[in-house]
Amino acid sequence: MKNRIIKSGFSFAEIMVVIAIVAVLAAIAIPSMRAARLNANESAARSMLQTIANAYGSYAANNNGNYPVVEADLLPPPTGTANPSYLNCPADLAVCAYDGQTINGYAYSLPFGQTLTLSDVVTATPSSCNSTGSMVYSIIVINGTWNNSAC
Repeated sequence: MKNRIIKSGFSFAEIMVVIAIVAVLAAIAIPSMRAARLNANESAARSMLQTIANAYGSYAANNNGNYPVVEADLLPPPTGTANPSYLNCPADLAVCAYDGQTINGYAYSLPFGQTLTLSDVVTATPSSCNSTGSMVYSIIVINGTWNNSAC
């Protein structure tokens, strides 16, 4: 009867092949995930701008053509004074606000004043260009015209 030595486990070459395959898959997957995140952030920014512009229009329609003077005019109590509210509070923020806040990788800037002109725009700018977004979006509040530019 011969004694057999049973070796268990993988050889170094087999482990290296597996590591190489995982590295190739990661190299393929990571850029596509980054692109998907950029697209998602940009879609969310465009949607948010449209929502904000609609809130301005609704406010003006209900207030004799006057636009909101402060952000609280658009937000629900207890943060704002709008009843009914024109904007909901962002769920992922500790403070109920849009102006000056970063949401989904985009920072928002809103104009305020009873009378707005064609130069008054709501703007969404990526907080980190080509990382959280690649486009700067803006919409003219009083007529809904879109402007897009690379950051």
